[in-house]
Amino acid sequence: MSVLEVINYSLGVEIDGDQFIPLIRQGSRIPVRSNRMFTTTTRRQSSIEIHVLQGEDPRASKNISLGRFLLSGIRDSGRGEPRIQVTFHLDPDGILQVTAKDLDTGGLQTFYVTRSGEPGLNQPPDQRIRQLHQQIKSMIQRIQIMYGKMENRLETSFQAEIEELVERAQASLSSGVESHLKHYRLALEVNLGELQAVCHNAWERHEHA
Repeated sequence: MSVLEVINYSLGVEIDGDQFIPLIRQGSRIPVRSNRMFTTTTRRQSSIEIHVLQGEDPRASKNISLGRFLLSGIRDSGRGEPRIQVTFHLDPDGILQVTAKDLDTGGLQTFYVTRSGEPGLNQPPDQRIRQLHQQIKSMIQRIQIMYGKMENRLETSFQAEIEELVERAQASLSSGVESHLKHYRLALEVNLGELQAVCHNAWERHEHA
């Protein structure tokens, strides 16, 4: 007789509109595998960010971020046409493997999270560095887009904080030092969460105006 291990929290991804979509549900027996099809949200979108989360709240920003990675090379097409299959596989050792595959081009990216929640410890160092680069570039891009939309509503000190962080994070990409990259990935994630909260509050005020 053996003890059946189950997952304590749901695992899933963020989609447009701050929505959390679980792929592996709380209480699922380990090992477990699940996949779901996603697509692009804009016309001629050449990449898609996969934001991996843990939690039970339907709002992505309320759950715990386990990391992000980017699937690039999506063919030039209309909104909603590309087929991106995202697969979650949680093995008996508690290592989560997340794979995003473009079914049209065959493009593939894989992301790992260990039981401790630290992405990619079982990956070769050069692969971890590449993954950190992708995550940082993706978050910088998202921050810059949101900053451009919300700049007039942000306090001057917060604007300066964002600009300095983005500048330092971009400089860290050339260092190749894993500890530095991890530091800026975390700092960008926190900053992105703060920007998302500002955007959400502004949207709620607009809805109730």
